[in-house]
Amino acid sequence: AGRVQEAVTLWRKSLAANPAQTGIRMNLAQALFRTGRRAEAAAEIEQALRFDPDQPQARRLLEQLRP
Repeated sequence: AGRVQEAVTLWRKSLAANPAQTGIRMNLAQALFRTGRRAEAAAEIEQALRFDPDQPQARRLLEQLRP
């Protein structure tokens, strides 16, 4: 879990410099999902879809997060 948190921190820093990086945002969302932070993961996916609405992977992960 420590390495995942380290990755989350690095991805957040990368997004601060370039918020439109949907690939990084999806990596962040998946890490958040794996650590049980579902609401944060969903928010990141929704943001990724705003930048690039044509992402099937993002839509699939978002479906998993919704009850």
